[in-house]
Amino acid sequence: MAGVARYHDELAQLMCKHKGKTFTAGQIKQMFRDAYPDLRDDFVAPSDHCINHTCKEACDCAGTDRAIFSRPRRNTYIVL
Repeated sequence: MAGVARYHDELAQLMCKHKGKTFTAGQIKQMFRDAYPDLRDDFVAPSDHCINHTCKEACDCAGTDRAIFSRPRRNTYIVL
């Protein structure tokens, strides 16, 4: 599995209880670190898991109904 998709399931599980809330990338990474201290957070980039924004080598959820976030503006993510 590609690096950015490595922790998709963990990130999706973590964020499901925050549906509709808005966070910055830093806040999301900190939440991930707190929840999964033994996992590497450098693979957690919210922009790689967006329904309306994709990056090079994004998670395979990007642009699909499996996406975790919507990105209304730079560094701002709404949990889907």
